[in-house]
Amino acid sequence: MKHFKRAAAMLLAVVLSLCLAVTAFAADTEQKTGSLTVTGSGMWNPSESKGKEVTAIRMFTARVTGDATTNPAQKNEFDSYVLEEKWEAFFKQDEVFTAMKTAGATTVSTANDLDSAALSDAAVAYINTLLSETTTTKGTTLVEFAHKAQKWARKNSTNLSDAPSLVTVKTAKQDSGEDETKGTATFDNLTAGYYLVFPDGGSTGNNSRGTDAILVNVPRDGGNTAVKIKSTFPTVDKKVQTTDGGDFTDNGTAQVGKKVAFQLTTEVPDMSDYTKYTFKFVDTMTKGLDFVENSVKVTIAGKNIDAGENTYKVKFDTAQKVLTVTFDNLKKVNKEQNTPVATGDKIVVTYEAYINKDASRTDPATNKVYLEYSNDPSGNGTGTSNPDESKVYTYDINIFKFYTNESNTETALANATFKLTASEDSTSTAIELVKEEGTDLVYHVKGNNEADAVSTVTTGADGKITIKGLKAGTYYLHETIAPTGYNKLKKPIKIDITVTSEAYTTPSYKVDDKANADNTIKVENVKGVMLPETGSIGTIGLTALGVAVVLLGVFAPRKKKKENQ
Repeated sequence: MKHFKRAAAMLLAVVLSLCLAVTAFAADTEQKTGSLTVTGSGMWNPSESKGKEVTAIRMFTARVTGDATTNPAQKNEFDSYVLEEKWEAFFKQDEVFTAMKTAGATTVSTANDLDSAALSDAAVAYINTLLSETTTTKGTTLVEFAHKAQKWARKNSTNLSDAPSLVTVKTAKQDSGEDETKGTATFDNLTAGYYLVFPDGGSTGNNSRGTDAILVNVPRDGGNTAVKIKSTFPTVDKKVQTTDGGDFTDNGTAQVGKKVAFQLTTEVPDMSDYTKYTFKFVDTMTKGLDFVENSVKVTIAGKNIDAGENTYKVKFDTAQKVLTVTFDNLKKVNKEQNTPVATGDKIVVTYEAYINKDASRTDPATNKVYLEYSNDPSGNGTGTSNPDESKVYTYDINIFKFYTNESNTETALANATFKLTASEDSTSTAIELVKEEGTDLVYHVKGNNEADAVSTVTTGADGKITIKGLKAGTYYLHETIAPTGYNKLKKPIKIDITVTSEAYTTPSYKVDDKANADNTIKVENVKGVMLPETGSIGTIGLTALGVAVVLLGVFAPRKKKKENQ
């Protein structure tokens, strides 16, 4: 009811009274034209740069005899309305004709008792009764009437199209502003009159049948009517879960080889006008994702729904990396035994995918989904929703091994061997890495089912190693073998990769808790003898021990000789 009240308030502002129920007009009456602008959220698809179609169908032609040029107050005033012949069948329907009699718009027994002029008068009178009721009732009743007219017009589109002067279709263009889905359709040079206006595939949410169809006057003498459509179009929300048991978020970060879960959420649309309703999820993955077969799960209103002929079908196109979950007829689906789905029931689709080596900061593992749904009760036409997407980012580190020469210049060191771990403990398991083909010492974290992984990596002549495919987090770089003549690092280097939900593309790096300008980790080695550490013999201790052994060998014989003398 609150949606109807909201719709009523809007309609009060945009719907003009028919005013007169007189259909007679002078033979020399000049036909007038005006314009109509229709604006609404969800009428522009920003990802495809495509707008929805908006249809305006003239129900009554307005006749005017006055001159608005000399009397501007008459710009929106009409002398009479004439029902278009193509709409006579609508008003002669039992449901509509009964409502007309109940409202006192006519007193005849049957619709066939009315000729065209009398039916036109009765139709105008009936609509005027809707406009004269209380505010709450007026909005509700008028909305219901507009919806009935829309439903009939869709089912009789072929008949109406035979009169092209009645039907005008415009494609919405994007409006600038904060709402990137907002679009406007502009109709110019429309014959003055009373129009039924509706967008392609609107009003699909729970209890939102408010302004998917509206009735408006197009004014005379170049005047304009501006209206806002408050249709609810099918939408889908995409989220990703990158940690086991964690929250589903818009975007995330995960390591190559990690299995993540994606979640697609929408609502059962209003299918009351349809005998069959097609509803399809179309999900396209980038090269950074590998779909997990048989991982798709569907719930409706919290109830598990199994795939089948009377529910949905799952298909994955390996070449195009497109996943589709298709309900051939959503109206046939039961959320539980003999309980069909209802408007507003939440539909949730989940599935899993592995992050592979092609995911990165600049080219994240992206999943984009949109809905394809029935939008024509009288045919097989379909519309598409605005897409939504989730991205999973991975990050790189560059290792540069060097020493400082006599000229105080950083000079590359080869043959330094490292392992990368998630723990400071030197005995902890190394993150397995795979060398990328055709590269010079570029590695990525081992992906699902990848072979030939290594636990350590060794610098080449340029002293550099790149490691890709890391999630945001804390890592430790251990030097396991130092170049000949150089001292091995005493402790691992701590590396922190930090991101925020707003800045996955601009991670921050810290090395040993100090800010690092970029992702290059500089590792310096020095020559010489290392002083011993507490609890360790150390290099000097070992040297001293060696000297003692030599001296012992020299002096021991002399001592023995002296004793024998």
